[in-house]
Amino acid sequence: MSSGGQVVGGLVGAVAGFFLGGGTPSGALYGAQIGMTLGGYLDPPKGPTVNGPRLNDLSVQTSTYGAVTVNGNVFWLENNRLKETVTKKKSGGKGGGRKTTTRTYTYSANFAVGLCQGPIVGVRRIWVGPDLIYDAGSSDPDTLAASNAAASGFQLYLGTDTQAPDARMQATLGVANTPAWRGLAYLVFYDLALERYANNLAGAQVRVEVVQLGVVGGPENVAMYALPSLNSHYGPVWDGSKWVGIILLHTTGDRLVTSTDMTSWTVSDPFPNRVWHSIEYFNGVYVILAAGSVATSVNLLSWNVPWSPQFGSWKFGWIVPGNGGFLLVEKEQGSGIHAGDGVSPGDGVRTVFLAANLTTWNYGWLAPYVNLSNSQPAWNGAVFLAGGNIGATPVLYLSSTGLGAWSPVTVPAGVTHIYGMCAFGSAFLLIGYDQGLNLGKAAISTDNGSS
Repeated sequence: MSSGGQVVGGLVGAVAGFFLGGGTPSGALYGAQIGMTLGGYLDPPKGPTVNGPRLNDLSVQTSTYGAVTVNGNVFWLENNRLKETVTKKKSGGKGGGRKTTTRTYTYSANFAVGLCQGPIVGVRRIWVGPDLIYDAGSSDPDTLAASNAAASGFQLYLGTDTQAPDARMQATLGVANTPAWRGLAYLVFYDLALERYANNLAGAQVRVEVVQLGVVGGPENVAMYALPSLNSHYGPVWDGSKWVGIILLHTTGDRLVTSTDMTSWTVSDPFPNRVWHSIEYFNGVYVILAAGSVATSVNLLSWNVPWSPQFGSWKFGWIVPGNGGFLLVEKEQGSGIHAGDGVSPGDGVRTVFLAANLTTWNYGWLAPYVNLSNSQPAWNGAVFLAGGNIGATPVLYLSSTGLGAWSPVTVPAGVTHIYGMCAFGSAFLLIGYDQGLNLGKAAISTDNGSS
């Protein structure tokens, strides 16, 4: 097809060639050819339009529960159609060649996927087709960054009785016509690109790992059990078959108690002559603590008290299984060797690591006068984390072994008091308090407590 420039150039060239060629027809012919060529440079002819692959039908079967085969049920699709985006790209046109326009079609969708009856706590992982797009439980920084980026493309509704309607659905259906789907946990995806999924929702099957644990109960669904003593008691701990605890029976001394149902308890003979106040079970070994003593047993009948005189009046308070053994930690600084006189090396609140053979031990230390009374240290599979306060100053310490000097780490901003910590997987959860704002604070570390 000739362009306008070629037509005009041919007419002008023919007239000029007729006169320059002595008024002959051949002059007009040559002039027309030259004029068309020059006109083509100025206005190249338009070539064919090349259309890329395109769907003939953008509609999807009416969105109802189970209408699309996904692990989560698609119950709403914006306008019941996929969204088509057309991108145009022109090429050619130089040197008199024809221009070519290429149209590329891409498809996306705004849709809602029902998960299950709510309320739920949240979701841990989300797959679209074969792709894991969201993993809240990962400890890898790159995966967490990618998950945070992906989270901007969807909205989770937990299925509560008070959840509000989705804003995107309201914009399409109208505020008055959009239900909140209360009691249904669901996800709404915004502009999900479908190129990787064969440009259809069937290829973008959604699978979700739903978190339903962590429901907060009240008096109506929490059973209360009591140990068989009105005086001090510690534990109980679960050993795989029964609960084991320590009680002070009247004033006659400590007793061991066991139960399989938390209702009926068996009271054993007295312990070795100490005031025991902590108990832990790990890998077939029971460990109990007194102020300056530790005892171990594998059967709850015979107890080994290996090196009580070594520790004098150390104020052991916490038992933390980890690193293949047990870490014993003072709640506050006691007396005796390395008691924190400010001069001796290794002074301060002390830790003792008891190896799995129950005979090998060594000690470590935090700073002097750390108070760990409110927060049991934790082990995440790689390091121990301990936290408390020195006076009004919150402090945190790390150690991979529990031996030698522990390393101080920065306390999360806004935390003035540390009241608890635990490990879940490789991460740490810390619970604190902001005295200035009178608010509780929670912080998570995914880099072994460093930040």
